[in-house]
Amino acid sequence: MSERLTAVNVAYGKPANQSSTVRGGDARNANDGDLTTLHENRFCTETKTENAPWWQVDLLQPYQVRVVRLLTRGCCGHKPLHDLEIRVSNQSSLQGSRLCAWYPGTLEDGSTKDFECAYPILGRYVYIHMVGGEGSLSLCEVMVFTTNEFSPDRCGNRVEPLELTTFIRKCYEFQGTRGGSFQDASSYCQTHGGLLVHTVDELTLPFISAELERRRDKLKSKLVWMGAQRRTGIGQGKRGWYWVSVDW
Repeated sequence: MSERLTAVNVAYGKPANQSSTVRGGDARNANDGDLTTLHENRFCTETKTENAPWWQVDLLQPYQVRVVRLLTRGCCGHKPLHDLEIRVSNQSSLQGSRLCAWYPGTLEDGSTKDFECAYPILGRYVYIHMVGGEGSLSLCEVMVFTTNEFSPDRCGNRVEPLELTTFIRKCYEFQGTRGGSFQDASSYCQTHGGLLVHTVDELTLPFISAELERRRDKLKSKLVWMGAQRRTGIGQGKRGWYWVSVDW
């Protein structure tokens, strides 16, 4: 990353998957922002001992992937990672994926290692693949860096960083603990220089769904406000649910 560009971690909080799961080592533990290197059956990922285990993150849209950073497990009782391939693909399958980097050695426990692609690779899915026989893959954090996305730092400083995220060069704030009416939600957004989400398409729907899913345990209600209101008039275009535009 020698260019004077801001690289953003686009893996944080995105949907993750892996070849298998044991001892509380869910795939989502590797991109939750927690840099703890002691697993304790809840902080890192862990697959069963199997042939060529893998971990995958869905970035929800293609990015030019430049660098992938791994944080390995500190201790104890798990064999160090070795013979790793970092792959990028536009398919939710290893087949046809492109090699970003290869590490034929062994990574030290509790260490951070950056894998830089020889050139930026455009892809939606990033894989960590341990090859060369049987083993168990355990990762404490994975970061995927690109220069094709805004940093949340550019979204302003009036909101707690954990509530902010960016997607397709737009800032999103998820407030799941406030409660209130539609007007309360709309006024809050306008006061903070924004609007309720008023367009959802095939790209933004999976993103919003994934963000709400990872915040599920902290939501004050199972229902959240978006920028749509119900019209109850009579006649075409006067009844039903409609997105609220800027000039509504």
